[in-house]
Amino acid sequence: MQHLYSSLVTHYEKAVSFQDTVVEHERRCGHILPESEALLETLAENLAEARRSLDRVTHSHHKLTGQAAVWRPKEVLPRPSRRPYNWP
Repeated sequence: MQHLYSSLVTHYEKAVSFQDTVVEHERRCGHILPESEALLETLAENLAEARRSLDRVTHSHHKLTGQAAVWRPKEVLPRPSRRPYNWP
């Protein structure tokens, strides 16, 4: 179960990072779309809930086994490069 939640948190982190990049780009171009910002907010809320769920699973494992429960989120994907998609 812990692996499942950890994987879910990782996917949400990547999605939030990507959507944040999209929103930042829209702001710089002056094309602010409420749908993009709403999606970013929803993804961030879901990420927070996934982290809370992972913490619950991790802490319940700690209580059952006596092992230390340390959770560190995995790195979020780096910002995409400015190169065109067909760059060699």
